[in-house]
Amino acid sequence: EPAALARRPGGKPLAVLFESERCAGCAEMHREAFQRPTLKPLLARVDIAALVPGRAARLTTTSGATSEARAFARDLQITLHPTVVFFDERGREVFRFDGYMRPFHIESAFDYVASGAYRREPQFQRFVQARAEALQAAGKPVDLWK
Repeated sequence: EPAALARRPGGKPLAVLFESERCAGCAEMHREAFQRPTLKPLLARVDIAALVPGRAARLTTTSGATSEARAFARDLQITLHPTVVFFDERGREVFRFDGYMRPFHIESAFDYVASGAYRREPQFQRFVQARAEALQAAGKPVDLWK
């Protein structure tokens, strides 16, 4: 429910998708990345809300304040679509990606937050490399461009 973004201790992390209606990268993210069988279990480990900042939509922010989508996006300095901002169970931003990313990297971003790896590894690119190496070592195919 996009209108209720407030977090509660012990809850799931939250991914807020900031999208626009005519965004090719947004459409591809849904069509390609979100349909991957390897991403679906990670999506289940986070709450997800999609917002279109150009629309006037009331919401409760991650901190519990009342606002609207465009003001929330402005406060977070969202300038590109898609942008996905991840919040921990306390409503603090822990990671984001701005603009278009390949499906493997989108999947890795959800894994980075859902697994809590962001607490141990502050550099996302190092996490992606280690994740790719672990998947390859397990005999799973890895294609960073797909």
